[in-house]
Amino acid sequence: MTLHQEKKQIHFSVSDPFPNPCTGTSKVMLSVHRATEVKVEVLSSGKEILSTETHHLLPGLSTLDISLQGLPAGSYQIRISLDKASIHKSITHHFTPFGNN
Repeated sequence: MTLHQEKKQIHFSVSDPFPNPCTGTSKVMLSVHRATEVKVEVLSSGKEILSTETHHLLPGLSTLDISLQGLPAGSYQIRISLDKASIHKSITHHFTPFGNN
């Protein structure tokens, strides 16, 4: 007996974060082919999850804000997950005491 599992094709793309480096907030552009829920996580260099947000997107292009407010200056990873697929993007955060973007 052979078991066949149908695989759903997952279609999404993510831009590099901009601005990068940033001072508090960055953005990514995300393109999805169907209405879906997307999870965005900010990870430390040690892969610890520092923040998680969920966004409900319609088909097409969306711009998502990525907040690094309150985090120390350094390098981070952004993990964008849809279904069982994920894309990682690197970002550098420069802390400023005035909270400028």
